[in-house]
Amino acid sequence: MKEIFTSNPADRTHPTVTGVDGVPRRPAVPRSERIHIGLLGRRNAGKSSLLNALAGQEAAVVSATPGTTTDPVFKAMELQPLGPVVFVDTAGLDDEGEVGTLRVERTRKVLRRLDVALLVIDAAALSRKALTRQTAARAPETQETGARPVAAAGGGQPGNGDNYEGDDYEQFLGEERAILTEFRRRHPNAPVVVVWNKIDRLEPERLALEAVAGNGRDGKGNLLPPEFAQILAAATAFLQDGGQGSSSSRSPLRYVAVSARTGQGIDQLKQLIIAAAQEGGSAESVPLVEDLVAPGDTVILVTPIDSEAPAGRLILPQQQVLRALLDHGVVTLVVRETELAAALNCLCHPPSLVITDSQAFAQVAQVLPADVPLTSFSILFARYKGDLEQLLAGVEAVARLKPGDRVLVAEACTHSPPTEVDIGRVKIPRLLEARVGGKLEWTWFTGYDFPAELQPYCLVIHCGGCMLNRREMQSRLQLLRQAGVPVVNYGVILAYLTGILPRAVQPLRLPRSSQRRAGG
Repeated sequence: MKEIFTSNPADRTHPTVTGVDGVPRRPAVPRSERIHIGLLGRRNAGKSSLLNALAGQEAAVVSATPGTTTDPVFKAMELQPLGPVVFVDTAGLDDEGEVGTLRVERTRKVLRRLDVALLVIDAAALSRKALTRQTAARAPETQETGARPVAAAGGGQPGNGDNYEGDDYEQFLGEERAILTEFRRRHPNAPVVVVWNKIDRLEPERLALEAVAGNGRDGKGNLLPPEFAQILAAATAFLQDGGQGSSSSRSPLRYVAVSARTGQGIDQLKQLIIAAAQEGGSAESVPLVEDLVAPGDTVILVTPIDSEAPAGRLILPQQQVLRALLDHGVVTLVVRETELAAALNCLCHPPSLVITDSQAFAQVAQVLPADVPLTSFSILFARYKGDLEQLLAGVEAVARLKPGDRVLVAEACTHSPPTEVDIGRVKIPRLLEARVGGKLEWTWFTGYDFPAELQPYCLVIHCGGCMLNRREMQSRLQLLRQAGVPVVNYGVILAYLTGILPRAVQPLRLPRSSQRRAGG
C-alpha cells in the first residue's frame, strides 16, 4: 500500500493510504488521538445548533426546551487542514436542580480534555441589554442623525468598547467568565474562541441583514459595524480579564459573531478554530516510536495473551505502536513472550528494538541479550501522552513507601471484575506490597473519573493512558504537580520493581538527569 503524506503534522500522525482499489483512505482514528473541541455555554445558547452547523448534519438534538443536552455529545469529523477532530457538545453550565448540578459537573470534567474551547453566548440577549443602555445614552445623537446600528457576522481580537460597564457584564456574563477562568486555570495556554451566536435574532430595526453582503460585511467592507463591534469588543474584553487582573500573560481571546440557524459566520468560525488549534500546539505531532528507529530496522513486539486480553484483537497501545512502525517502514514481528526466543533465532541480526507489555518485563529480560534495546508500550506512552521525566521522578517515592500508606491507581479503561492477572488491581499491588514489606491502603479510579483531593495519597500509579487524549493526561499530571503528589505509570513502576528501569528507558535517549532518576 502506498502512503500519501500531507504537510500537516496531524496528517503525518494518521497518514492516508491508497488501497488495492486505488482509493485513498485514512484509517479509523481513535477518539483519544483526535483534537478535542468543546462547546461550552449556558442552556439555550445554541451549542447543539452550532455543533450541527459545524458538522453539516444533525449530530445533536435541538430543542427550545432548556436543558435538552444532558450528557456530553461527541461528534468525530475531519476539519481540514487540521485533520481528525472531535466536537464535544455539553450541558448548559447554568443548569439547575439536583440533576442539573450533576450535568454541570460532567461538563466541568470535560474541560480536562479540551484542546480548544468554544464559549458560546447568546449575542441577541447581550445586544438587547447593551444597545438599550447605549441608545438611551446617545438618544440626542440618534434623533439628530436618524442613524441605526447595523450588525453582521464578523470576528477579531478583544478591544476596549466605549460602553464597557463591568457591573453590567458581570450580571450577564458572570457564568461564562467563571467557566473560562476554570478552563484557563487548568490549561493556561489553551486557545479559546468566543462565539457570539444568534445574530439572526437581533431586532429587525437594528439588524439590517438585507443590506449585508453574503460574506458578512456591510456596505463599507467592515466585518462588524461600529455599534455592534463595540459591544462585542467590550464584552470579550470583560471575559479576557477573567476576574484575575491583567490578561497579558494569557493567550488572547478570539471572537466571532455567527448564526447557527442561517449559517452566517460558520466558515469564519472554522478558520478561527483551525488557527487556534495550530497556534495552541494542538496540531503538533508528538512521536510515539518513530524517532527511535529507522525505516528498514527490525522491531519485535511482545504481546502476552492472557485472560485479560480482548478476544480477536490487540489492545489499543499495541495496535497504535504496530501501526506507527508499519507506517515508518519498519520490519515488525509480533510474538508472545513464550515465542520470543524462537523469533530471535529466526533473525540474521539482532533487532533494533524490542517493545514488550510491561507485565512481561521479567520474562523478556531473561531471554533478551543485554545489548538489545528494550522498552515497553507503557513507557512509550509515558512520553507520548504524559511527562516521562515527572513519572521517573515519582520512582523516588516508591522507595519511601511504608506499610499503611495510601496509594491511588488510576486506569482509563473500565474492566469487568478483576482476575488474577489484572495488572492494576492484582499484579502491581502484589509486587509493591512485597517490596514495601506490608499492606498498603489502595484506592482505584477508572474511566474519566479522577479525584479532586489528591493530598491524602503518598503515590499515584497511572495506566499508560491510551484511552485518554494527551490534554486529559497532561491535565491530570498538572493537578498532581500542584498537589505535590508523586506519580508513576504502569510501565515505569513495573520496570523499577523488576530491576530493569535503567535499561527500559535507555532507548528513549533521555537527558542525563532523567537517566539518573531511573538509576542509570
